[in-house]
Amino acid sequence: MIDNKLDKEAHYFIPIRPLHSVPGLYSYTVSNDVEDMVECKLEPYDFGEYSYKVYLVPVNELDKFKYGREQFYTDDFISLVRSNRLVKKISETQHVEHIEVIEPLTELAYVVHSGSVVVD
Repeated sequence: MIDNKLDKEAHYFIPIRPLHSVPGLYSYTVSNDVEDMVECKLEPYDFGEYSYKVYLVPVNELDKFKYGREQFYTDDFISLVRSNRLVKKISETQHVEHIEVIEPLTELAYVVHSGSVVVD
């Protein structure tokens, strides 16, 4: 069970959308883009403190440019981790795998389910 304290040293897997950018001007996300599960670490919000908000920044340097960073209210972040919507990394072997499952409906029709899971 995860307690109500913010673990500042841990890494977390969070769903995050890729950035689109206009070079030299701005970056933005598109709400209908598929979210990827990305390993992130916590950084303090603005002036060096973990107070009412935190940033989650990808651990991988290339992902920092692809995804940017996400911000959360600290209490909301803790609540999302407790409810397993955000996954705290608890072992070095944990990683994200993308899965796809095909569900047949009839002989000629099927549904494809795809997503990401954190596995050990």
